[in-house]
Parts: sequence; C-alpha cells; structure tokens
Amino acid sequence: MSTGYLLIGLCALVILSFAYMLIAQKMKIPSVLLLIGTGLLLRAIALHYEIEIRDVRLPLELLGVVGLVLIVLEGSLDLELSREKIPLIRRSFLAALTILGLTVCGLTLIIHYAVDLPWHYALVYSVPMGIISSAIAIPSATGLRNDKREFIIYESTFSDILGIMLFNYVIAENLFNWNSTLDFGIGFIGIIIVAVIATAFLMILLNGIKTHTRFILLLAYILLVYSLVKLLHWPALLMILMMGVVLNNVTTLLPESVTKLIQPQKMAVLTRDMKSVTAESAFLIRTFFFVLFGFSIDIVTITHHDVIITGSLITIFIIVARAFFLRFISKTHLFPEFLIAPRGLITVLLYYSIPENFKSPLFNDGIVLFVIISSNLLMTFGLLFSGTKQAENTSELH
Repeated sequence: MSTGYLLIGLCALVILSFAYMLIAQKMKIPSVLLLIGTGLLLRAIALHYEIEIRDVRLPLELLGVVGLVLIVLEGSLDLELSREKIPLIRRSFLAALTILGLTVCGLTLIIHYAVDLPWHYALVYSVPMGIISSAIAIPSATGLRNDKREFIIYESTFSDILGIMLFNYVIAENLFNWNSTLDFGIGFIGIIIVAVIATAFLMILLNGIKTHTRFILLLAYILLVYSLVKLLHWPALLMILMMGVVLNNVTTLLPESVTKLIQPQKMAVLTRDMKSVTAESAFLIRTFFFVLFGFSIDIVTITHHDVIITGSLITIFIIVARAFFLRFISKTHLFPEFLIAPRGLITVLLYYSIPENFKSPLFNDGIVLFVIISSNLLMTFGLLFSGTKQAENTSELH
C-alpha cells in the first residue's frame, strides 16, 4: 500500500470518528461500537480482496496504553474537589471497590464452571471483564445530570485503577503468599510518593516552559513517568488521576505559601489549555485503537454457541451485581447508573496482558468481544431511556 493511500485512509478514519461522535451525542449510541464496526468492515474488505492481515497486537497495546492514560488524565482534569464533594468521592470509591469485588467473584464462578478452567486461571480471566472502561463511560456520561456524571467519572476511574492493581496481584504465581501481599502494599504507598514528586515537577514545567510546544512535552513527560512506574508493577494509573486532580485544584489542595509561587491564575489558564490538548489527543488515540481492535477480530467467534451462553451469563451478572449494590448497599440512584458498565479499552489491554502460563485454549476470544458489545448495547439503552426521562421531567416543569 502506498503512503498516499495510507494517509487518505487515516484521515478518513478521523473524520468518520468525528461523525460518529456527533451521532453518539444525538442518538446516545456509544461511538466505540461504531468504531469497532468500522474495523470489522475493514477486515471483511481485506479478506474479500485477499489482502494479508498481519498481527496488530503490538500497535493495539501501545495505542491502548497511551489512550488509557490520556482518557484518565482528561477525566481527572475535569474533577473539582471541595468539602461538599467528599461524600461523592467516598461513595464512588466504595462503589468501584465493592462492585469490582462482587463482579470478579461471580465471573470467576461462571468461567470456572462454563469454560472448565482451574480456579486461579478463571480468576485471571475474570478480572479484565470485571472492570468498567473509563475510556467509554466518561465520554458517554457527558449528557447526564452533573452529579450523575461526576459519579460515573470517579467510579469508572477508580474501577480502572483498582482493577489494574487487582490484575497485577492475581497474576502472581503464589496468589496468597505474604510476599505478594507485601509487594501490593508497598506499591500503593510508593505510587503516592511518586505522584507527589511527579506532580510537583509537572507544575514547575508548566510554569517554566514558555514555548508553544510545551503541552506535547508535558504529555511525553507524563507518559514517560507512567511507563517507568509500570515497570515496577505499581498502580501507575492512580498517579495519573492524582496529577490531574491536583492540577485542577491547586488552590484547594495546596497551602497558600505554595500557590503564591506557582501563580494560580496562570496555572488555571495552562490547565484549561492542557485539557484541550489532552481531549483531542485522547480522541485521536481512541479512534485508531477501537478501529484496530475491530480489525483484529474474527467476528465468527462470537456466533459460537458456548460463546453466546458464557458471554450472556457474564453480562447479566455484571448488571445484576451493579444493580444490587446501587439499590441495596449504596441506596443511591439506580437508573441509568446500573446500566453504565461498559467494557472496552482496559478489558482488551488486560486480556492481552495475561501471562503465557495462565493462557488456556479452552477460553474463546469471542467471549471478550461478546461482553464488550453487549455491555455497550445495554449502556446505550440506559442512556436513551435516561434522555427520554429527563425530557419528560423538563416538559412537566414547563
């Protein structure tokens, strides 16, 4: 393929993704489904014309990591902290922790008996599908009421962070070994220390660099620190969340003596510009990731009888566990929150990261695709009915 055709294709995908975003805003259909569908269509065309399909797992993982960092950073830069929001943050964290725990336990049982995998293997496979995808949930929640939107942002981000921490723990050979538990605790404390140092240096860079290309440099710095921390198997996503929250809440979190040195008004302008660059970069990465993911999938795999049954059981349990927590434990808003549990980017990333010693030919890749598609369709229905309900409430007020 010539460079000209490749460039035309890439630009067409970006324009198409923007059109999908407009469709998603109007029709409440997650653009991720349209992007995956585009990838599937491109694969079908490639097969029809007998074009060689190469392994795209490496670029897919690279795009996924960068996209995840940018999406969490984008979401955290929108979060404003105040004393009034402490209950919301506490509730979001409790929801993410409890729902993740309930879901992973249930999915482990389903995978163990339905796929006939050993318990430890079933646990490793269940974690990626037990995590809400903030890459999909955060953009999809933009049309919700402000308190609901903030709950989704916090909860999905916490779900990503806790899920990654849990995944790194369960892939250990000796799961309940004291050393594994100790390493887990050290990683959590260590990441807080690193986040404080990295955020301080980031603010120095923001204030000190005057060139117009500073935001690309800052993004490169954030990705570099994230990658270095990941090598230690620490919850690096927690660091990204902390960095974004601190940058957007300088006057709230830092003492007055420090805020005078970094000029809060100037920092607010720089943070706003950084939000714009991060959002556009995340949009670009998300576009290529989901199209490439769709291209890498053999759609025939989700038509298998065992895939449909196992995938349906997993999806149903995900929604039931979420509804149970929101209704009986949290006693908070049930609709549409209990349906906003999409699986996506983080699920794919962790699924591809399962170590070779835990991989089993008994587990069909189509199960993961089925869960991603079905959970996003359920979220679509929830958002559609939520929009209708809000419109009815508005009309009643008038």
